[in-house]
Amino acid sequence: MGQYVIRRLLIIFPMLILITLVNFTMQNLAPGDPLDYLVPVTMRAEMQMNEQDIAILRARYGLDKPIFVRYVLWLKEIVQGNFGYSIIEKRDVSDMLAERLPNTLELAILSMFLANLWATIAGVIAALKQYSVVDYTLTVISFTLSGIPQFFVGLVFILIFAVQLHWLPLAGIRTANVPFDLWDHTKHLIMPVVVLSLPAASVLRQARSAMLEELNKDYAVVARSKGLAERTINTRHVFRNALLPLITLYGLQLPQLLGGSVIVETIFEWPGMGKLGVDSAVMKDYSTLMAITSITAVMVLLANLITDISYAWVDPRIRYN
Repeated sequence: MGQYVIRRLLIIFPMLILITLVNFTMQNLAPGDPLDYLVPVTMRAEMQMNEQDIAILRARYGLDKPIFVRYVLWLKEIVQGNFGYSIIEKRDVSDMLAERLPNTLELAILSMFLANLWATIAGVIAALKQYSVVDYTLTVISFTLSGIPQFFVGLVFILIFAVQLHWLPLAGIRTANVPFDLWDHTKHLIMPVVVLSLPAASVLRQARSAMLEELNKDYAVVARSKGLAERTINTRHVFRNALLPLITLYGLQLPQLLGGSVIVETIFEWPGMGKLGVDSAVMKDYSTLMAITSITAVMVLLANLITDISYAWVDPRIRYN
């Protein structure tokens, strides 16, 4: 196991270089650059700036260098722990990430935990109550939640719970000009967490299928014939074996949540990395956008590694050589 983990960790580095190279190239090949936001083309005449002035600014910020040269310089700084400087915000990118990353992790971890918890429990119940009203109801709920876009649900939640009922705050992470209060923060969390956890409804169907498959296997039949309690069979044997295929889905939740956080954080004005990424893309803030995509890539790769390691923990028969 130790050798396997070390090999996987070593593979992560070339994968990260490839991912960052592709992201850097695509971002810099897209039309425009940070100067188009700082000094819009329509205002350059009013600001009495000519092409020579623009060229001087490009040279000052290093935008006149070839893409590959800029990537090598960026990679050199990243290795040293320097995420660069935001031309737009006039701040170190590291400081911006330090403010935003905890907010995104809080949202993603809570959503992942709650989503997988309720979806797994509901899937197990549906399997144990096969072809009953409960089973059909949970299946319909699963298909419905999986098919509704997150942005639509978010807007509906805002309209109902914030605008009409006034039960929950409209947006943000806490009430402005108010000292931090746990209950106030929790109320701001409810809608983003619920909306972000909706795609996990697919786990419900997978949990149901995995449980039904294990319930009909020989070891479960033999255990029943020996008089073992049904609850013991389901909890100690069937569920543990059914959990194995679900681990893959659990591991895939993180990329989905990080992608969904872009939409959710934008709708609810949640000050996280998703919202920062959208703003950076609009403003062509290359340094900030590259830092966000790089951190996201690291988190996804590590999540996949943890998923593989969890297989051996759930099923002792699995050995990594």
